[in-house]
Parts: sequence; C-alpha cells; structure tokens
Amino acid sequence: ANGISVVRMANGRIAKLFRSTPLFSSDRIYPFSRRFVRAARRLKQKHIQTVDVIEVYKVKSLNQHMVVYHPLEGMSLRQKLADETRCAKLLPPFARFLASLHEKGIYFRGVHFGNVLVCSDALDKPEASFGLIDIASTRFQAASLSPRQRARNFRPMLNYDEDLRALRSIGIDQFVALYLHSAQLSPTAKQSLIHHLSQRYDCLRNIGQS
Repeated sequence: ANGISVVRMANGRIAKLFRSTPLFSSDRIYPFSRRFVRAARRLKQKHIQTVDVIEVYKVKSLNQHMVVYHPLEGMSLRQKLADETRCAKLLPPFARFLASLHEKGIYFRGVHFGNVLVCSDALDKPEASFGLIDIASTRFQAASLSPRQRARNFRPMLNYDEDLRALRSIGIDQFVALYLHSAQLSPTAKQSLIHHLSQRYDCLRNIGQS
C-alpha cells in the first residue's frame, strides 16, 4: 500500500527505501537510513555478521532516503525451521547467540526469526552461525542488557505463530534454559529475568516453576 521498500537489483545488490515520517518525529533529526548504516558498522565492530553498506542516497522525487548494500548470504531462521527436523539443531545455538547479543549490549528490536539469517549450518560445522538484517532500530549500550530489557527482547519471537511453533517443538522452557546457561548473569539477575518473562508472556507463565 505504501509502495516498494526493498529491491534486489540486477547486480545482486539490495536497495532499501526509508519512507518519510511525520513532521514531529525523531527520524527528522536522525533518519533511519543513518541508523541503518550506523548499526551495520557497530555490529561488525562487535563481530556480528550483517549487511555490507555501499552507499546512501537521497531520492528527491520520492522525498526518501535509500541505502544500497551487499546482502548477507544465508536463509532466514524462519525458513530453516519450517523443516521441524532442524529445530533441535538450530535453536540451541540461536539461544546462545541471543545471549551473546545481550552480553554485548545489543538490543536488536527486530529479533523475530525472519530477521535472523542462518549463515552456516553445514553438517561438518560444530555449530550454526547467524547474522542480522533489518537492523535500523538496533540499539547499543556499553553495559550488557538488564533482565528487564532481555525479557522485553523476547517479544518479537513470541509474536509470530511460526516462530512460536518452532520454539514449542523443543520446549520454550528448554530454550530459556539454554539462554540462561549462556547468559553471564548472577543468580539474582537470572531470577529477575525469569520473573519478568513469566509476568510478560502467557506462554512462559510457568517458567519459574520448571
């Protein structure tokens, strides 16, 4: 309804258009195109795989900004998990990957399985590797995320039926347990995270009792 937002060009590059926002919006001061470029740079600095930005343009005829980048190679985690036999292989390393993002102070707001790419899950690899796309709203902070922030960051994964179905295939409590095992949290902070998860999400109501 709002027109094209992402285009794969003939040379294989991706062009992403950022639509104009209301007059009284933070985007007028700090455009999402700039946030996208900054997020790509910061993620790479923290050794997280993501897109390679080539250039940013102002499309005057549309009054929009456009970022051109090399795509990250791989398939989305959601596509991979459509084959339920992959859930037991991919979800444990993803739980550890999510914990590592939080330890590095990365709050990836779009962390549903459509925005996480599986960059490698070859049989001869000890563990799958992951990368991030649609990164404009990513936030960074010097310290690791608080229990409350971590709990809030679980929401995107629990909002999509297909993602929730994949999590349930190994057990959501098991996924959380794998996350907690990798998270560098004190016992008190872990209990706080469990409390926030059980309070926020119906599917995790009993997580503190498991």
